[in-house]
Amino acid sequence: MKYLNSKILLFLSLFVFYAVNIFAQLPQSKHFKLIKLADGVYAAIASDSGCAITNAGIVDLGDKTLIFNTFINPIATEDLKKAADSLTHHQVYYVVDSDFHSDVIQGNQVFSPEADIISTTWTRNEIEKQEPKEIKWDRENISGQIEEVKKQLENAKDSLEKANLNQSLAYLTAINTAMPLLKIRLPNLTFDHKLTIHGSKKDAELITWGKGYTESDCILNLPQDKIVFAGGLLFVKANPYMLSGYPDEWKRDLRNIDRLNAQIIVPNYGPLGYVQDLSASSEYITALQNLAGEMIANGKTLDDIKSKKVPAPYNKWIYPKLFKENLKFLYKLEKQKINTTK
Repeated sequence: MKYLNSKILLFLSLFVFYAVNIFAQLPQSKHFKLIKLADGVYAAIASDSGCAITNAGIVDLGDKTLIFNTFINPIATEDLKKAADSLTHHQVYYVVDSDFHSDVIQGNQVFSPEADIISTTWTRNEIEKQEPKEIKWDRENISGQIEEVKKQLENAKDSLEKANLNQSLAYLTAINTAMPLLKIRLPNLTFDHKLTIHGSKKDAELITWGKGYTESDCILNLPQDKIVFAGGLLFVKANPYMLSGYPDEWKRDLRNIDRLNAQIIVPNYGPLGYVQDLSASSEYITALQNLAGEMIANGKTLDDIKSKKVPAPYNKWIYPKLFKENLKFLYKLEKQKINTTK
């Protein structure tokens, strides 16, 4: 028995030793934590206090490297590029923008002119139209927003409220520090349904089903590794941003991701996800649609949403303020449906 226990202890010691050393070999950044998902596939999960804000991916296709999403801040993206160079020893040839929002595209400029920036056709057009306005608005308003959040932090008493305010401050700071550096770089390669990139070791499938999180979203499917980078279609343990979305089509897209039979699903926001997180996201949308419908049926107005408490478990998810914003958005949609059927 003593001999057996000694062998078990030796095995556990070796396991911890190798696990620690494997982890230590991954490049480090204050903006994100790298997680190896499969051979040549890494998720960059945004740190709470860094300037990445969203998650990203690094994929070694065998002869070329693909990056999925480029963060909101070029400084964080520089770390992502260095990590990709170190891990794959290949040039980054493909950079994918999963949607038009600034938090996944503002690092595009970091990559060499030889790298193709890829998005859906609609997303490219929307970046070209919206990004100059977004940058102008941020330059004029971001300092004031930072000061407002700092004041709220001084008066915050609840630990969860403080954590959420600190997250908001990190987001605004990431935008603010990016302002002097930004150069808009548009996608130069677009697609409308599916684009497959064949590497010498693995294939990468870029897929869009149209409307969902935005008018046109892009996911990355790695069928050989059973891994999906779901873009903004998936928030894990986070209230999603629904204000540019299409709730019914969004739920359809989550079902489509489920049919890809992935074992790991990387969201744009929150920790690593799995199949059950697809259901949780879909149930969230349905729950808020039902709540909006009930409010309308009971004669409640948009103003009544202000006094509504965020129910569990969504009050413990990150971005809890988005719950009421999402409910207002869905209330208006449900109201429109009722008015069009009259």
